[in-house]
Amino acid sequence: MVSMKVLQLSTVHIRNDTRIFLKESSTLRLNFGDQVALAVADGLGDAEGSDSIPAIYDLGKPSGGRIGRVLFGSVRAFRLIRTLRPRVVHFHEPELIPLGLVLKPMGIKIVYDVHEDVPRQIQAKHWIPRPLRNGAGLAMTGFEGLAATYFDALVAATPKIAERFPEHKTVTIQNFPLPSEYARGRPGIAFLISFLNQSTRRRSERLVVSCSFSIMLVIHTGSDLVTSILICGLFGLLLIVSLTYHGSILENSRWRF
Repeated sequence: MVSMKVLQLSTVHIRNDTRIFLKESSTLRLNFGDQVALAVADGLGDAEGSDSIPAIYDLGKPSGGRIGRVLFGSVRAFRLIRTLRPRVVHFHEPELIPLGLVLKPMGIKIVYDVHEDVPRQIQAKHWIPRPLRNGAGLAMTGFEGLAATYFDALVAATPKIAERFPEHKTVTIQNFPLPSEYARGRPGIAFLISFLNQSTRRRSERLVVSCSFSIMLVIHTGSDLVTSILICGLFGLLLIVSLTYHGSILENSRWRF
């Protein structure tokens, strides 16, 4: 039978997710070789690994919407884990917490990677009736906290999220860009615009009733100096709030102006 050290598991994220695949899984692969693999549920099939890229096991894209994904994704993941027999299962969605609780008594080390502050996110879930959101948020806080005492380790995406879990077994790995993602290019100006929508019911809606937004102005001089002006606005009122020096720009990157 197959036996490996680490299985990264996600039933929601795409297989080439920056955090899961490019940073965590690929880093582990460089250290442990073919003893590291990634399991996803996208229906694109299995893929062989290489020295720096983990092998991918496809659980199949589940049908039945969110409920089908939670139920069938966990069942398929359990079957794969019984076949691969990994020493560590590192999963990335709160819906997989019950699976982690089942796997732990089987002698498997469980790592929960907490990408978001789920209890707070619940307040914005349109599919949860508004009167139930506070209770659901409190229930999720308790459920995550109880599971955290049982799991072997936790990985938080931000220091704020890490505060909710036991300090002695929680590490923070933030989603910062890698140095290799920056490069020296020709002089120019780039605008990066982001919206923080506070009022729309669905992410896909184009109509924004009330939003706050920021514009990042990046001035590139063609040397090693990059300066950004962060312009923040609310309801169309713009204010220049910071001027930041970001240091050297490295060669050989996809980030070019």
